[in-house]
Amino acid sequence: MEYKKFRTAFDNYLTNFDRSDPKIALKITHTFAVVDCMDYLTAALELPADERELACIIALLHDIGRFAQLARFDSFSDRNIDHAVLGVSTLAREPQFQKLLHREKLNAQIIKEAILNHNRYQIDPTVKGPALLYARLIRDADKLDNLRNKQTEKPEVLLDAPAEAIGASRISPAIARCFLEGRLIPRDLRETLLDRWASYIAFIFDLNFQASFQWIAEKQAVPRLFARFRPADTQTFCTWQKMEAFAESYLTRQLKK
Repeated sequence: MEYKKFRTAFDNYLTNFDRSDPKIALKITHTFAVVDCMDYLTAALELPADERELACIIALLHDIGRFAQLARFDSFSDRNIDHAVLGVSTLAREPQFQKLLHREKLNAQIIKEAILNHNRYQIDPTVKGPALLYARLIRDADKLDNLRNKQTEKPEVLLDAPAEAIGASRISPAIARCFLEGRLIPRDLRETLLDRWASYIAFIFDLNFQASFQWIAEKQAVPRLFARFRPADTQTFCTWQKMEAFAESYLTRQLKK
């Protein structure tokens, strides 16, 4: 029943924002889709009911900082402000969330640590015990829905650019090298629109659970994401094909484990 209380508080908080804004709408849809992904993962892991509920609460709250970020900057860029840090401060500041989080201090700390670590390049090594499990879960659930919504949302919403501009850009050598080494791509390494797109596909290299790879395979996420923007430049297109083949091979290997 705790999830329902947080859901009510979340819905009340959203009244502060313009739901007709495409970026706000995207993040609302994303939030509930991440909850669904979390339910999928925790069911696959056969976690107890109370742990599954806590995981879904974390999923519900993980991007709460996005809404204030968008209201201030009209951008998803964390170079302006880290939305995870903003989210934790929002939960601490808003009375409706304060009251709910105060009911269980241990859970409140786990929620805080999971949110703070959901968008980092890697989980802070000081995160241990139960908090580590939830940090891994929200990172996977968040990435799974990011791989879903990037198949369907308008490029202007995702990258602030039309499809033609994305296809006309190139892949930086450092990005291609990082991708072909099977590594998550650091934000600061990205220079072009295709670099950003490749960094999203590279989420597959930072997944923690077998069920996550199964989800990706079922949704055919990898071929669909590579097919969405085809580079116009011949050399870039060849690199793009190599990256797609590597990603497919990587996914196949993970599914066999």
